[in-house]
Amino acid sequence: MTDAAFIWAKDLPEQRLSVVAFRFELQLASVPLEVPFQCFANSHYHLHVNGASVGYGPARSMPSDPSFDAYDLAPFLQKGENVIAVLVAHTAGYSFHHIPMPGAFVAWGNCGEINLSTDSELWSCCVSEGHDVNPPRWSFAVPVIEICDERKWPQGWNQVGKPQGHWSRPVQVDKSGWGELVPREMPALSNDALQAQEIVQAYTHSEKERIHGFRIVHDFALKELPYTKANTCAYTWIYSDSEQSVTAGTWWGDYYINGEKVEQQDTKPDQYMRNDATLHLNKGWNLFFAVYGMTHASWELQLALPAELTVDANRGEGESIAFYASQTLPADQFAELFNGAPANTEYLSQLPFEWRAMPHETVSVSPERRLAWAIADQQLDLDEDCPYPIQVAAKKATSIIVDFGRIALGRLCLDIDAPAGTIFDIYYAEELKNGRPFYEKNCVSYTADRRIAAGSGRLEWFFPRGCKYVEISVAAHDSDVQISDISIIEMRYPYSNDGSFTCSDPRLTTLWEYGVEALRNCSEDVITDCPWRERTMYGGDMLVEMAVGSVFSRDLRLVRRCIDVYLQSQHPELGGLPGRAPTNPTDNPLGEYQLMIVLAASWHLRLTGDIDFAERIADKISFVMKQFSERDTETGLHSFNNTFIEHTKTQKSGLVCAGNACLAGSYRAYGDFLERLGRQEEADAARADAAGLDAAINKTFWDADKTAYKSGVGDPDAPGNPYQLHASFYPGCFASTTEDIDQALEDYYPGALLEIANDPSLRTDHFKGRQDKDFSPYGAFYMLQHLSHMQRADIAEDLILRFYSVMLRHPTGTIWEQFYSGKSLCHAWSAAPTWYASTNILGVQMYFDPSEDVEAIHIQPQSDSVTWAKGAVPHPLGDVLVDWRINGDALHLYYEAPEGVTVHIEPRGKLAELRLIVETVSNDTPSLITN
Repeated sequence: MTDAAFIWAKDLPEQRLSVVAFRFELQLASVPLEVPFQCFANSHYHLHVNGASVGYGPARSMPSDPSFDAYDLAPFLQKGENVIAVLVAHTAGYSFHHIPMPGAFVAWGNCGEINLSTDSELWSCCVSEGHDVNPPRWSFAVPVIEICDERKWPQGWNQVGKPQGHWSRPVQVDKSGWGELVPREMPALSNDALQAQEIVQAYTHSEKERIHGFRIVHDFALKELPYTKANTCAYTWIYSDSEQSVTAGTWWGDYYINGEKVEQQDTKPDQYMRNDATLHLNKGWNLFFAVYGMTHASWELQLALPAELTVDANRGEGESIAFYASQTLPADQFAELFNGAPANTEYLSQLPFEWRAMPHETVSVSPERRLAWAIADQQLDLDEDCPYPIQVAAKKATSIIVDFGRIALGRLCLDIDAPAGTIFDIYYAEELKNGRPFYEKNCVSYTADRRIAAGSGRLEWFFPRGCKYVEISVAAHDSDVQISDISIIEMRYPYSNDGSFTCSDPRLTTLWEYGVEALRNCSEDVITDCPWRERTMYGGDMLVEMAVGSVFSRDLRLVRRCIDVYLQSQHPELGGLPGRAPTNPTDNPLGEYQLMIVLAASWHLRLTGDIDFAERIADKISFVMKQFSERDTETGLHSFNNTFIEHTKTQKSGLVCAGNACLAGSYRAYGDFLERLGRQEEADAARADAAGLDAAINKTFWDADKTAYKSGVGDPDAPGNPYQLHASFYPGCFASTTEDIDQALEDYYPGALLEIANDPSLRTDHFKGRQDKDFSPYGAFYMLQHLSHMQRADIAEDLILRFYSVMLRHPTGTIWEQFYSGKSLCHAWSAAPTWYASTNILGVQMYFDPSEDVEAIHIQPQSDSVTWAKGAVPHPLGDVLVDWRINGDALHLYYEAPEGVTVHIEPRGKLAELRLIVETVSNDTPSLITN
């Protein structure tokens, strides 16, 4: 670890969000040729030099294995005055992205004779007073939303000159909780601007209603899981000039008016995340009371009432405030204190709560719910092609919805001319519903940010977000506002482009491209599940995503990093891995997901030959496998505590067929991994374990009468069909089946798939019911792998074109989480068609099976419907180009491969019946043709 001091702002308490700017000023007579600068921060930093963006980090890791980033600052420096400025955002609460640790920043380097280390007294810092320190979580996975009042922010923090704000010397903080800092192995993320392409809709907000509300957060358990149950309550008084019934907007929780519980109606089709309720008001003051169960650390009470009604928790006596809210308490403690609905002030006085005054808000405290509840007053006629500057009239709350043309991941930037105090609420969405962002898709999330402008200039949000559409709402502006640019600074891993695919069926070509684009959006400092909702690394997702990445890019450094981060999260005593990382090793086990890390490690070694990395992780991989050594004495199978297996209702604990099949495949891959390291005796033992599991799987789960595998045994209460499709394709993909079983499955699959394919819902956009019972795009990867093994391209291609059809009918340029919309629309775990097209239709094998020959190139095209295919695959032995087409009774196949490498050409299935004509550019490439 560097000897440089870890520093932080003095006396800054742990909060849900703390933002601290660090600054180093230097005077240069000339700029050196190189200015090395290294840095690390917890949780995130953004490095600037003289106002220019230089880098963003760090890469996520466990605290035991942090990595620093290295830069050359010379291109950004100038003769004369300079400033190195680093903005650090520290999130103290629990998230799926990091382990909670104290805020810290460390840097070192030199500019000629000038020491840039954080030991230097030239570093100063300023705590942002503009950022909300207790914002809601973005989602159950992502830490927080960003709410910042730039009027309280130190303007000029990253510019030469004297910045605003209270700057002081940072203090040294304890760094003993961190392991040794090591260099970041992956390249920096992209930093390119993507411009908004089109204005979808623009409208002013109606003023017929006024929204009253507030936000409170847990008073306890900052670092606990976000699912911690807590309760709170609040009350106010509503004044009515007459006895009347009015419509109010509500959301979640229980509501009472004058002691009577309010019945809430269903969500309105044009206003999302809102339930209308009828309030029966007496003449005079009416007591409104709300009770809410908190599940995500925050409660944003929002009550919409006709604008003419008065709301005052003090009933016109003294200072007018909006609500009184109780403290938050664990659900069981709250239940002991609150046992009924309040009917009068006497009841309120008996409640043993500590009441806190909540002031009136000019604009609703909730950016997301304010936009979701907005009622369009007047549609604005703006040119669809984003005509800059976009004009927003004074004093009229206005929404502008823009389309970036594709799903992207990055930081939003706006160039504005606006008066100080203008509120910009930003909502991010993957899709629209009724022409507006699909707000209710995020019913347990707060996927909107807020920025309050200090005046004209650039607004740049700190945290990257995933979206295709952005709603920009402008409010609280006394004069006209102009927006001269709307862009996203993309932050994606910079893969090399080494693979390609096209064929006679444009649908398959399109799906290949969609899979690649989905993976690009799911690749940051690790490979994630999706850019929009979670941005979390899961073991099972990563294996599929590794497959997709291997056929279009030779760069597997990100895969290596993912494996490394997973192994950092290993349980120190049990050896097990969590289902996601980085996280505590006991969290979210997802039994088979940790096995997929073993599979990925073995596959990575076969693809890269990286012996050094393999030897470094070998003992940890062995530690993982040892925990699966326990077997049920009667069946010889492993009993799982929790598996994911599929996005379906099925048996997921106990003796699970798919879990044991994955275990057998992991032992087989583990044996290959050990053999490549020269540990032959251990490799033989691992293969013996695999063979034993193969026999046990076939004996226990195979049903000859049903000609299918059972999902599991020993759990009569397991949900779903006991013969779900995944129960058969996992053994077919990972275990060693018999010839009789293979033949039976070959007869079974067509009928089973045809029954699903004939379901009328498949021809609509509402396929959810079937998917819950059968399989998802995640499981399709393993099904296609098994079908290719059986040389059933007819079934595989029919499956792809049927089940991915909705994605083609409603193109987003990406592959979705499910076969239907409604969840993530960019999910690389679903990109099986990309892998299948390159390795089966094009035919270049990429060693998914550890028994495959890695010393030669195998070209094994198979297709039932495609008449030609062309593309390239970054094979470990060198780039392989294949171009084949059917001409009459002949299959013409042209290929290019590295010289001196043996190439096996073996058409399969229907293509094997054709006369084979092979051409190649080089006579030095030995070809072994099987036909």
